[in-house]
Amino acid sequence: MNRFQIQGLKQDDFAEMVAEDVERALARYDETINKPTMVSVGKIAGSIASAVTLLSPKHQRAIDAIHADLPGLASKFVRALAAEAARRSEAGIAG
Repeated sequence: MNRFQIQGLKQDDFAEMVAEDVERALARYDETINKPTMVSVGKIAGSIASAVTLLSPKHQRAIDAIHADLPGLASKFVRALAAEAARRSEAGIAG
């Protein structure tokens, strides 16, 4: 059982909460992002936040130690995610 289940908040609920906050922030500050993309970005952010809570303290500290590199790593991740989504779309594979 993970820490959130012990505290009464399930991992999926936490991810959804983060996703909703991200969607609201994007809707408020970025009018150029369409609604389906906004929902996807929220789900990505929620999933990442949820996954980080499952990391060991050692791995969480390791991420903290490279905080200056995180924007570049996030950009690489998003480009890889977009490339995979395009590949699946072209192949007709739904996720």
